[in-house]
Amino acid sequence: MAFNPFIELDDVELSKLAFDFTTHPYIYYSETYGKSYGTLYSVNKKTFQKIQQLFNGDNNNAIGAKDKVFICPGCKLPQFRIKEYLKSLKATLTREPEKATIIVSTEGMCEEVENGHRENKQARLSKLYFKDTGMFAFKKYDENNNNENYSDAEAYYNDKLKNMHIYTNIEDGENITFSSFLIDSVSWTSALIRKIDYEEYDHNKHYLYPITMKLIYEILSKKIPILHENDLCSVANSGLKLNDNEIFESITMMLKGTSEDRHLAEEMIFNSDYTDAEVQIYDLSRNYSGLGYSSSRNKNRDYFCSESNYYLFRNMDEYEFITWMHDNEKLTNEIFNKYFNIFKDECLDELGYNKYNKLFSFHIKPKNDWKKYFDDENKQKEYKKINEETKN
Repeated sequence: MAFNPFIELDDVELSKLAFDFTTHPYIYYSETYGKSYGTLYSVNKKTFQKIQQLFNGDNNNAIGAKDKVFICPGCKLPQFRIKEYLKSLKATLTREPEKATIIVSTEGMCEEVENGHRENKQARLSKLYFKDTGMFAFKKYDENNNNENYSDAEAYYNDKLKNMHIYTNIEDGENITFSSFLIDSVSWTSALIRKIDYEEYDHNKHYLYPITMKLIYEILSKKIPILHENDLCSVANSGLKLNDNEIFESITMMLKGTSEDRHLAEEMIFNSDYTDAEVQIYDLSRNYSGLGYSSSRNKNRDYFCSESNYYLFRNMDEYEFITWMHDNEKLTNEIFNKYFNIFKDECLDELGYNKYNKLFSFHIKPKNDWKKYFDDENKQKEYKKINEETKN
């Protein structure tokens, strides 16, 4: 079942939240239904910072047997890994905040939407809260200057909604918020204005989905403990072995996927147990060199790249890697033969560029110290580079 941020809320529970918020009817785009209607709640910067602090959790909290765990969206760990770890603890997942006995918060549950010039975007529905200064609202109703002679503001706003094919009566028309993503595909933009253009607009305002308000209520009223995903990863990832072929294959497939798949795969790598995973790390360093770069600081990435030898391996060719593995007593027949065939042809090609290549064909064969790593059929084999001129 897909994550739904627009759950129904109990008005009594909302009234018990001890912070100020503004309710906004929200018109947004849904891939399934097109133009859709929901509700957002905006808070000022100070309140938002307190909410963030609330979700930071306590690293002394831990998941125990029989716990019902609510995982906030954007968790670094893939769901199969979470379920596997919870099963080992005899705990279970829940999608219902009111049933949770512990909540896992994530770094990815917040988003800042950047709308550039002629570029309209929408906050993802897979978040808990977001900041978006690019959203639209109705131009304010003015009974003295309105040429269409509506009886009141409510009639004005609801008639405009009907023109947009949104058949929902909204009393609080002045607070209606429109996702800017809709603007490119509609013809009614003359009735709208960017919210940021209102003089009284709060540039630091953040928007919360209904499910976020529900989570806050449950946390405060029931004193539900919060565990941050970093603390979950530190224990759950102890079982995610990077040298597990099945896991590594899944990660490399994700690295070739969407940007979100790649981000998730990177977090899996950075939080994995990389003991005895030199081959996997070397392959990552050769095929996914961008893992070591980021515009923002990531302590997990920095630690992994330095401590796992990712940075060291990134500058090695296959021959240098084999030599390093040999010197560190980690070289096996399987590893040797995997990389030998890659640089063997390169070696023969280099010999072929010798100025005497018209006189000689070149043969290479392993030295005795290295023969033990070759496959049995190749131990006595000579590898030849024969030039076109010497074939005949």
